[in-house]
Amino acid sequence: MPRASLRSCSTKEERDAAAGDFTFIRWSASGTGPQGRFEFSGVDRVRTRNGHVCENRIYCDDPFLARVAAALGMEANDPLRPRTHASTSGERNARAS
Repeated sequence: MPRASLRSCSTKEERDAAAGDFTFIRWSASGTGPQGRFEFSGVDRVRTRNGHVCENRIYCDDPFLARVAAALGMEANDPLRPRTHASTSGERNARAS
């Protein structure tokens, strides 16, 4: 679902914790889209080095995001790679297993 189709969307930091170079942030998001109200949550793991973010991993397995990924033409198990970019069927099968 393209951002333009969202009527409203907001995020809220629920809790955070830090250990060494890592900060963990639990967050929630809610809003209104074409099918009505939605809510989901997740966790970011942020790694810093010398005061700069060098890595940010976002963990969220809510079914809402799977629908968003499908609407954008993305693989549910590999949301950063569009479906149309798989070079061979073998590559798709390797990622699915």
